[in-house]
Amino acid sequence: EYMRADQEPPEEKSVATMVQDEQILLRQEAAEMPPSERRLLADAMRLYDDGKFAEASAALENIIEREPTLMLAWELLGYAYIKAERQDDAFKQWGRLRAIRPDFFPVYNWLGRLHMLRNELKLASECYQTSLKLRPQQDRENTQLNLGRVLRWNGELDAAIALLKPLQRAYP
Repeated sequence: EYMRADQEPPEEKSVATMVQDEQILLRQEAAEMPPSERRLLADAMRLYDDGKFAEASAALENIIEREPTLMLAWELLGYAYIKAERQDDAFKQWGRLRAIRPDFFPVYNWLGRLHMLRNELKLASECYQTSLKLRPQQDRENTQLNLGRVLRWNGELDAAIALLKPLQRAYP
């Protein structure tokens, strides 16, 4: 059964008190890093922003080797691989992260996007569903919008409509 946008989490909390957005989660993690590691990450991000994806990948691989708990580096490395046309490496990297941290909901969103790029709609749908089950209070609109697209492309129109209609009402 698909989670609908109008479903509320069991405990009502204001958006301001929920750490629901994966980017907020990752930025908080980076802020808690030692300054030397933060500089390495900033350098890798600069390489990525400059379009030097192979160099960024190498820098991020080094960061992950030194600090394997830094989720932001895992995310950026996967995207650097994609930009460098190394989708298989992105799958392997994020698959490793999923094996290490199966409760880390953002990795399912990242893998879902990658499955969408490969037109693997059933796998993309499973990833988004898992993400929403793990963390119903996340940035649901983005995750649900991607899930709705996948359902529509997969011919599951009723499920897509049930999922997307409340989003349309909320964001006309």
